[in-house]
Amino acid sequence: MLLSLDIKNVALITHLRIEFGRGLNTLSGETGAGKSIILDSLSFALGSKGDKSLIRSGEAAMSVEAVFDVSGDAETLKFLEGMGFEDNLVIIYRTLGTDGRGTIQLNGRTITLSMLRDLAGRIIDIYSQAEHISLLKPSTHLKFLDGYGGIGNLPQMAELSKAYEQYREAVRQLKESAPSEDRDRLCELYRFQIEEIERAALSEEEEAELQRIQGRLNNVERISDELKQALGFLKGDGGISSLISAAKGIVYKCSRYDNSLAPIAERLESAAIEIEDIEATVNDYLYNLEYDPAEAERVEKRLDLIKNLKRKYGRTISEIHGYLEKIKAELDRIENSRQYIEELEGKKTLLEGRLYELSAQLSQKRKEAAERFKKEVLDNLSELSMKGCSFEVCFDEFPSRGEVAKMITSSGMDRAEFFISTNKGEPLKPLARIISGGEMSRFMLAIKSIISDTDDIDTLIFDEIDTGISGDTATAVAKKFAAISQRHQIIAITHLPQIAAMADVSFLIEKREAGGSTQTFITKLSGGEKASEVARLIGAKDLSSHALLHAREMIAWSDSCKGQFRRKKGEA
Repeated sequence: MLLSLDIKNVALITHLRIEFGRGLNTLSGETGAGKSIILDSLSFALGSKGDKSLIRSGEAAMSVEAVFDVSGDAETLKFLEGMGFEDNLVIIYRTLGTDGRGTIQLNGRTITLSMLRDLAGRIIDIYSQAEHISLLKPSTHLKFLDGYGGIGNLPQMAELSKAYEQYREAVRQLKESAPSEDRDRLCELYRFQIEEIERAALSEEEEAELQRIQGRLNNVERISDELKQALGFLKGDGGISSLISAAKGIVYKCSRYDNSLAPIAERLESAAIEIEDIEATVNDYLYNLEYDPAEAERVEKRLDLIKNLKRKYGRTISEIHGYLEKIKAELDRIENSRQYIEELEGKKTLLEGRLYELSAQLSQKRKEAAERFKKEVLDNLSELSMKGCSFEVCFDEFPSRGEVAKMITSSGMDRAEFFISTNKGEPLKPLARIISGGEMSRFMLAIKSIISDTDDIDTLIFDEIDTGISGDTATAVAKKFAAISQRHQIIAITHLPQIAAMADVSFLIEKREAGGSTQTFITKLSGGEKASEVARLIGAKDLSSHALLHAREMIAWSDSCKGQFRRKKGEA
């Protein structure tokens, strides 16, 4: 949904901000007031070619900001996530300077023009510029038909979707498993790596022990000197042993007077024994302490080997073992690939057969839906004064069984396109080549009124739809707008009172002099102002009570009509 449009320095616009609402938004005003400039500004924001001639005279640059709420559009949110955005609001900001340079930003981050156009095609249809009309792209026609016919809810579609994913995975695995010189080299490499790691027979316990031994051998002299100093503290005159012995004798003497001191004397006796044992252990260590060059070389080589293997296969011995298991499994898969490939080929063949059957079934369902769709389109076109039209959903010839690999998609094997002839007797032509202007807008309105419940595009903008229509046709257009606007936001530039009366939100565009220059202004109309504008569009030269009464009657009838559509929506 388009929330707002902010325009600066475009043609006669100095600064204009429009806040749109849900339902039907209409923009009306005298010819030349600037309605087309507003649409051009929005198209510029959505990726149309920038035109320097649109920059307001005397200004260095123009800018347009369009803000959309896409919180209810799961596909667009997924698309945005793929671009690195996780916002429910889409804020598009685009500028163009007189030097031809410009910027494009999405939520404050610079993006490319192609990225902008990809996004725009998902959130808005502008029925005056072909680049922003999703229905003019043949690639979307099958999707619209499937939505209309409920094809996506059929059990065949669910089964096809699942089989298609299995088929793609089988094709991918076959491609990776195909014999090649690269695979032979890979096998040779894996064998070498497996032998190298297994020959090393690594263990984390051994690594810790090697590091301990290396630390001792590299510091023999320091350890010897410091342990000798420690022995000096433990024994000899003034050492810990003699001091504990003296303390023990004193406490024993005192225990003769208070036998509660006896346990303390015993503890001192135990301490003396422990110290003596420590002395003996340190002496033995010093006796055996020596530098062994052969042992030092062995330890260093072993640690270098471990370091080298870590550099190649993992940061830790545990990671190296994990890598070993991985390449063993991969080597086994490759070496046994012949049987593996045969199994995959069999699976692929079975899946192709099932995909072809399901695609044929879905194709028949689509053709049945296409007949119903065609009738509804022609009925709607007749209501919109286009009785001489012809319309067909044209399917390509259904592929043969042998073309599955080339033609299959996640929705089957059909290729379909909408064809139209707007004048009786003229040949059907692809929808993309339909004439522009009011007829195109009315045709799109007919399509949208049929598929509005399944169409993902939330915002629809109609321009020139009132070209060449009036009376009952104008009323029919207004009613279709009311019906579609229950599920989509519509923004319509109009000269018809029937459409203006049906609006949920009304805007008046005017051209006035201000600050010594001519500028375009826009006003959101209140209820009374809306009635005055409808009266003007009816053709009243002055806002007499009769003209206003007629306008209010039209608005009341329109409100009643919209109420009926809301009730139908609630029942649905």
